[in-house]
Amino acid sequence: MAIVNTTTSAALLAGDTTLPITSTTGFLVGNLLRMDSELSYVVAVPSATSVVVRMRGAEGTVAASHQALTNVACGLPSDFPSLGTGAVSQLPLWDQDILTIGVNTAIIAVPNRDTTFLITKATALATTTLAAPSTAANGRRITFTSTTAAAHVITGATLFNNGITGVPWTTATFAAFAGAGFTAVAVNGLWNVTAIPIAAAVVFT
Repeated sequence: MAIVNTTTSAALLAGDTTLPITSTTGFLVGNLLRMDSELSYVVAVPSATSVVVRMRGAEGTVAASHQALTNVACGLPSDFPSLGTGAVSQLPLWDQDILTIGVNTAIIAVPNRDTTFLITKATALATTTLAAPSTAANGRRITFTSTTAAAHVITGATLFNNGITGVPWTTATFAAFAGAGFTAVAVNGLWNVTAIPIAAAVVFT
């Protein structure tokens, strides 16, 4: 059986076990379900737009809240990657985290571990601010990647060193194409931009 993909149709809290999703086509009882970095097992499919899971945060993952338009993958447990050497979970805590941004987010907090943010919002993010990292977060890596053709804007008051000028920039403006984004590393209270897919994919001002 192949993995089927859909999205959440509304926001979820970490304790919710009935999940609102866009479509349950291909979802079966006993399937493994993945939202961002969280796993659950399907126990019922009561409608074409909702699924019930046995528990949140299965297989050693962490139950978390999720925004609307979070990517959801569902399939047989054997459809998902096998455990790596020494791992007790398919998504071990030492691996990077994955978080979906499907709606406007006022403040993006500094994550506790390396994190990839998948931007699924169809229209441009607005008034979204990336928090400043503390020196305790030195080396923390974040990646933003857009899955939509929207000119997202993320601000961080004089926080972005882009390796071109000596002055930290405040605003990251994405090109209005899927695939636009950037990777940055926390260094001494700033975000050092280390990668952009192509030169014009994100403009810092």
